[in-house]
Amino acid sequence: MKRKNYRAQTDRESLGLTQQEIALILNVSRSHLSHHEGFRRHLPSGAGLRLSEMILYMLSPEAKTFKALDKIECEDDKTKNILEKRIKENEFQLRVIMRKIETAQAKFDKCKNAIQLMSFLNSPEEAKKAAKPETLSLIESVAIIKFKKAKSELSLLLIDMELLQLQQECYVKALKK
Repeated sequence: MKRKNYRAQTDRESLGLTQQEIALILNVSRSHLSHHEGFRRHLPSGAGLRLSEMILYMLSPEAKTFKALDKIECEDDKTKNILEKRIKENEFQLRVIMRKIETAQAKFDKCKNAIQLMSFLNSPEEAKKAAKPETLSLIESVAIIKFKKAKSELSLLLIDMELLQLQQECYVKALKK
């Protein structure tokens, strides 16, 4: 039984329609069609004949050489418009992230300079000149924390930029197809 049920369902699915859609075409309820597919009930003769005609048509050479699909290009234009819109949005996001990267790079450089200065100030000869040498270590610790955070932020922004660039390439490639 299951094999026959599978075959009936496969026939229906090969038509490209849902059970509900075929039931509407055949003028039967969806549950009636479901029972028919499960071999628990027969379709009315007119509905069974119509279903057979539909399946036979899909197997025919005429269906295999169906040309009307070429006329359905409105979706291609819609897809092209969506891709063009996404390309523009992506370009905007790239400009935004470039500004963020510039800001993060400046912050990173500032933190790097602070660590470099603190390394100099913590040298034995310079530490002797400090009014409060214990504060130098504290300031250096804060500078290291800020440096790590700035480096992490910059790294993540660079990854985001790379992802946007790859996404842009994919959109442009898809648009050219």
